Amino acid sequence: MNDKKHFNKNNLKVIPLGGVEEIGFNSTILEYDDQIFVIDMGLGFPDGDFYGIDFLIPNLDYLTKNKNKIKAIIITHGHLDHIGALGYALKSLGNIPVYGTEFSLEIIRNNLRERLPHFNSLHKINKDSKLHFGNVSFEFFHVNHSIPQSVGVVFKTPQGNIVHTGDFKFDNSPLLEEPADYGKIARIGTEGVLALLSDSTNSFKKGHSSSEKQIKDNLLRMVESAKGRVIVSSFASLVGRIIQLIDIAKRTNRKVAIAGRSMINNIEVAKKFGYLKGLENTIFPLAQIETLKDDRVMVLATGSQGEEMAALSRIVKNKHPDLSIKKGDTVILSASVIPGNDIYIQNLLDDLSQLGAIVYKQSEGIDTHTSGHGYEEDQKLMLNLVKPKYFVPVHGYQSFLYKHAQTAVGMGFEEKNIVIPKRGEVLNFHNGLVNKSKAIRNTPVLVSGSGIGDIGSIVMSERVQLGNNGVMIFSALCDLKDKKVIGQPQLLSKGLTYVPDNPTLFEQLNLMATQSLNKYLQENDKIQAKELMNVIKQRLSAQVKKELNRDPMILVFLNFLD
Repeated sequence: MNDKKHFNKNNLKVIPLGGVEEIGFNSTILEYDDQIFVIDMGLGFPDGDFYGIDFLIPNLDYLTKNKNKIKAIIITHGHLDHIGALGYALKSLGNIPVYGTEFSLEIIRNNLRERLPHFNSLHKINKDSKLHFGNVSFEFFHVNHSIPQSVGVVFKTPQGNIVHTGDFKFDNSPLLEEPADYGKIARIGTEGVLALLSDSTNSFKKGHSSSEKQIKDNLLRMVESAKGRVIVSSFASLVGRIIQLIDIAKRTNRKVAIAGRSMINNIEVAKKFGYLKGLENTIFPLAQIETLKDDRVMVLATGSQGEEMAALSRIVKNKHPDLSIKKGDTVILSASVIPGNDIYIQNLLDDLSQLGAIVYKQSEGIDTHTSGHGYEEDQKLMLNLVKPKYFVPVHGYQSFLYKHAQTAVGMGFEEKNIVIPKRGEVLNFHNGLVNKSKAIRNTPVLVSGSGIGDIGSIVMSERVQLGNNGVMIFSALCDLKDKKVIGQPQLLSKGLTYVPDNPTLFEQLNLMATQSLNKYLQENDKIQAKELMNVIKQRLSAQVKKELNRDPMILVFLNFLD
């Protein structure tokens, strides 16, 4: 990589907006000759430090400033981390054409129904499609993933070809479609590839990812051995897995009830495309499931990550209107553990065990789930087929990207030809060389309720402080004429400590704040309200730190009578 090479403004640019750091959404900008294309527009889900945040979406500032240049948004597949931010983006950017496979577009329509019900610029592609935009074009190739009709993308430009794998694995016995198109991927490689952007999600996992066929066999054995009801929780987006389970239910003479709106919606899409052909009569209304014998019941539920409001958690806590756990139920968690969710899943497992359920989860020796992302050997195979000049690992934590890079080095790739980007960093390609330039604005946009981007770092730091240490509120009425406090000031706290257990402490804190207030009023002819409030805050903060070793948010409210 030549960092000193001068590049003109009409370079081929690759800008990852997401998928190269800890935030879960995926989106990449491709730019050439004043034309901008976006691959995927996903959303991410917050971890525990994002109090009150529903999800995160890519920063759209660069695209908004250049929206007259945007020619298309191209979708690799229908998972939320690739399509979930489309409604927000299109509302800001306008009527940008969106291209995706038929299955992906149907899921997109469902997701746009509330936010952009009249958006109609959806264009169908398939693995054999070719799109032309002036002197650049796009081609596609079929890959296996955990949702039907997933594709990789080839961006063809005069500067060279960029290949973006999307999410992929190599599965030689997939259940709903044919294996990945090895031949076409190899042909793309023989035509010359300037850079490969490749999925790094499972960089640390050795070997090949398991086939869906193998997982289906395992799940079938678990269901066959169950004496009572079977409840399986998985991601709603794992459409192939859901269809497998419905087929297993039919083979074991069980009816299937669905718990979770997102799963119901995706099953409807699968039904529309014929993936449930011959299985429609296996689906049974959840509200009527109690009319069946236990050994004739399978329930498919969202909530495999222990999410509080998802179907499985509500079933476990007896808060679901139609279903609760009873002794002898077999519960199968058919999903991977998303980093950060371990404690929630463990709590879920503990609750299930105490209720008498027999629980299966993904563990060493028990395969209830296989990833839709390739392991190290799948990643090597993609690199060998595509044979890029430059390798750009994407989709994963930074450590995943570096591990993917190490795998490439082990295969003979030169380190100087491996580029590990950060979110928003601009990769410029010109005359066969690549250079990084200053990152565009890339701080993810936080979505909370109906608010989009109105919560920044200051508000988030306040929420973290409130969530970790609580709040203390001191309020008083002051007579400026007589320079004294009127009545009894009030000191309240929430989330700091239980006041009845510490009455003496709070009396002392209230007295200290009141004395500070009186002293200031007596010693100053001109009252500076902001200065006075800061004095009280500092004294309260120091004392609470001393007594409890905590740092609550402290609010001071003073009313003045002239």
